[in-house]
Amino acid sequence: MFDYSRVTSVQIFGLLKDLSGNPLPYALVVVMLVASVLIYLTGKALFGRADFASSGRASTGRTSRNPPEWWAGAARRRSPGSSSSPSCRISGWC
Repeated sequence: MFDYSRVTSVQIFGLLKDLSGNPLPYALVVVMLVASVLIYLTGKALFGRADFASSGRASTGRTSRNPPEWWAGAARRRSPGSSSSPSCRISGWC
């Protein structure tokens, strides 16, 4: 239906099933490996040579930032124990 018998991997499998000293399946494997390497190298040459495989994690660390001024002012206004409600006394922040 889709003519899968003409796909190279199917041809290699079919030829390897009956090994009778025929070197053709091994030659097809070599041709496919060479074609794959050429396609890979062409893609690397055309689209960039950056080595992204070795950078699995982020290479930059986090930097500390100061909170905005309005946040710091709000934190100063809410000091521990400034209210008499039970939840304020338990948590310490109101």
